[in-house]
Amino acid sequence: MTLVFEPNMVCSDCLRLLPDLNERLRERFGVHGPGSAEGLPCIGCGFNEQTPDMAQVVDCPHCAEELAFAQDDFPRQGVFLSCPGCGRSVRIPPTVWCPDCGLNFRGQGIDDLVREANARGR
Repeated sequence: MTLVFEPNMVCSDCLRLLPDLNERLRERFGVHGPGSAEGLPCIGCGFNEQTPDMAQVVDCPHCAEELAFAQDDFPRQGVFLSCPGCGRSVRIPPTVWCPDCGLNFRGQGIDDLVREANARGR
């Protein structure tokens, strides 16, 4: 069984479940039954299916120059890019992929993942 948390069940600021979640779920289950996650957007990336032509822009962890990479050209195991600003190698880790569906880049936190991946190698 899959539980689907609707936007009104999660705090939009901190992304934590709201305190009255049990009551909301009980009410929804009583009216609609268990429901289905089919057709709903992925909670990790926000898309229903693989989204072609998606691009991501991150700051170089060495000089803050912007680096862009396309999802269609991005290998699942990660990649190293050369920064156009400072010329240093920047590791883009495989964790930038959505951990829930694995079809798209994750919805948020990619800049942090790139910074962490490059801080470990120093």
